[in-house]
Amino acid sequence: METRRYLAKVAMRWSPLLVATAVLSLVVGLAPPAVTNLASQSSGGAASTRAASRHLGAGTAGGGSGAAGGAGGAGGAASTSAGGSSGSGGALGTGSGTGTGGSPAAGGGQGVSSAVSVTTPQGTGSACSGGSKQFAWSVYAPPCRGPFHGSNGGTTGQGVSASTVNISFAEPNSSQQAAVNAFAGTAAINTQQFIADMNVYIHYFNRQFQLYGRKVVLHPFQAQGSYLAETAGQDLAGAQADAQTAASIPAFADLTFPLFASAYYEQDLAANHVIGTAGIGMPLSWYEQYAPYEVSYVPTGTAAAYGFANAICTRMAGLPAIFSPQYAHTTRKFGLIVPNSPAYLVVERNIADQLQRACGMKMTIVETYDEGNLQTYSTDAATFMAKMKSLGVTTVVCGCDPIFPIMVSQAAAQQNYYPEWVAIGWGDPTTRDYNQSEWSHAISQEGQYPVNQQTEAYKVYLAASGGKPPEEKYYEVAYYMLLSFYDGLQLAGPDLNAATFLHGWMSMPRTAAGQDGIWQGGPQAFSLADVVTGMGWWDPNATSNFDGQKGAWENCGNGRLYFYNEPGGWGTPHTQFNCFGR
Repeated sequence: METRRYLAKVAMRWSPLLVATAVLSLVVGLAPPAVTNLASQSSGGAASTRAASRHLGAGTAGGGSGAAGGAGGAGGAASTSAGGSSGSGGALGTGSGTGTGGSPAAGGGQGVSSAVSVTTPQGTGSACSGGSKQFAWSVYAPPCRGPFHGSNGGTTGQGVSASTVNISFAEPNSSQQAAVNAFAGTAAINTQQFIADMNVYIHYFNRQFQLYGRKVVLHPFQAQGSYLAETAGQDLAGAQADAQTAASIPAFADLTFPLFASAYYEQDLAANHVIGTAGIGMPLSWYEQYAPYEVSYVPTGTAAAYGFANAICTRMAGLPAIFSPQYAHTTRKFGLIVPNSPAYLVVERNIADQLQRACGMKMTIVETYDEGNLQTYSTDAATFMAKMKSLGVTTVVCGCDPIFPIMVSQAAAQQNYYPEWVAIGWGDPTTRDYNQSEWSHAISQEGQYPVNQQTEAYKVYLAASGGKPPEEKYYEVAYYMLLSFYDGLQLAGPDLNAATFLHGWMSMPRTAAGQDGIWQGGPQAFSLADVVTGMGWWDPNATSNFDGQKGAWENCGNGRLYFYNEPGGWGTPHTQFNCFGR
């Protein structure tokens, strides 16, 4: 049962930049390594680029209730409102934000940075010049902080001393991982190699960031609980025990590999005053409930809900289903498929509410299935497709785990039903397992895999290791997870505790568009990545940058960026997305 739940949760989607926070990022999963080819497209002075894939799919089993909310406020700061509206300055190229890294002036353009020049830091050993960033090797560098003198306060918070900031990492038990690896094969993670890569980055970041006399120290420990069982709501005593172990280190924060951390473990970390970073895709209200002990380096489920609704209302509703060979001249009717669990259903309700508010639209049909119960997948898929075909649904939105689309695409083909598919882009290797006659007209908020050697994370790793390449294929997960954490540490200042860390995290200025999109702090910005996403389409004949095999996700519209919670940030209203070369 555990291996089944694992497959339903991750399958082959184990690639860097955990992503899938796309239109419909409702399920947890890992995406392809970083982003490639940041093409610059000018429209009214704004750059439109898409970091083809993000880190983790926004959605996870394990409870939590959601409240509609959005990011984007005056000057690029995030704000939240029940109606999902945003303040001025949230759209690309029109904000009046402050800070370095490309916050655009009013009417100006947003710069795009794809080059990486690894140099020594500006702030730790020399005076900062006006408006400079801490270092030049990342667009996600925080504002520069000059040399620090005086006392840092010593033990200012749990896991903090005058010289160290402790972080924990829960290693899964060997029997659990053996079962997982038997199914995941080459897609599985090597935990020890991942930890080794983390330590390479940590050693480098300790010298590059201003940490006010402290350094970060990683403390891996052997988990007692099973993150797979916890995802299913079982063995919760194990989650509690592991959170208590982290607190006993004592850890200031826990940076466990995201798929090794259940929502219950994250909640128990908060109860033990340890900052968690792996509550992937949970609604905004969940982060508010556990503040200041939860942040995320990938978009929240609330942001995903807004992105989905805005994409539908602005660029799809009321238009022909041109990506379907069967309904190309028929006005779209939408059907939605999601797992039947509390967290996903919260996001689904947020989507429904926003669709109603934004364009008065309702799904023609909504179907739910039991995630992880593989025995019912085939029957459910056949039933869902029969219902949707009979109702004339032209566009099936599949907020599904990586396995269910295998069954549902086969069921659709068997019934000679060829709708448009709006789906989570579970990565090139996994998507090849789907019925290609169906998925050849699928779109998602995914795009091309990057070329590893061209990514920021790879180049920084080489600088940090003295030219040695990363050990683990998911090194970019370690990179962006740590980079955002260190941003929060530097901006927190010397008086470091959970509250000042969250304040520092939320004070991160809006950045330029890099290979991980745009980062931006602001009120209630529990994720710095709640700003933009992109669109992609599946090409069964394209060569993948990931493994050189046939079948790959491609970028729509030259990789243009779209704003999750900005109806005006989705391009010209009532026009089709530019996918499939159309």
